Amino acid sequence: MSDRFNGSIALGGQLTREQYDRCSELAKDCFEFEGGFDEDGSARFYECRSENFKDLIEYCKANSIALCLYWDGDLGFDPIVQYWIAGHFHEYTTTSEGDIVVMVSELLQNPKMTVEEYLETLGIPTFPTFSIAE
Repeated sequence: MSDRFNGSIALGGQLTREQYDRCSELAKDCFEFEGGFDEDGSARFYECRSENFKDLIEYCKANSIALCLYWDGDLGFDPIVQYWIAGHFHEYTTTSEGDIVVMVSELLQNPKMTVEEYLETLGIPTFPTFSIAE
């Protein structure tokens, strides 16, 4: 993904103040505002490339901090959501509203499964609630 995209970013789990400040520092080049993340651990970004978040991703992985990047679709690209949770990476194509897209052809390859059973096999993570430890 070398083109520039808009999107949003979120931190998850309980962070120390030092971790939160470091995450804000590593992501500051793409924030639309000067304050860093909102009180819920999220922020919008504009005109960024995936490499803009390389250091933040590595820091979050090394410190077991949950991270979510939602990339708005543009220039022929579908919107995608990327999760790093508990050391595992997940990526899904989404609608412009952020709902994960499941292709009918994928469902048809598993005719003995219900839609709910198939969705469970995708391993869609539950994103932890953000907080800062006092």
